[in-house]
Amino acid sequence: MFTVQEQIGLRPAAGPGPAGVASSTARVAVDDGNALPWYSPRNPMLWLTGVLVVTFGLGGVAGSVRLGKAKVSAQVGK
Repeated sequence: MFTVQEQIGLRPAAGPGPAGVASSTARVAVDDGNALPWYSPRNPMLWLTGVLVVTFGLGGVAGSVRLGKAKVSAQVGK
């Protein structure tokens, strides 16, 4: 699971102590091994770039499907 804690580098330091009180969280170093590739669907920059490209008309996507005599087509962008 890709949680918010994993994205920003926060990890629980330990489970609840003997008194039942949870310990504080600790910040850990994040290295390049944690970086998402630019083409990953989980990378928000990929989605932001796609929205900006379509918004400003720099690119587009089009497709069509023929089912017998009927034809369905869609176009986004250019």
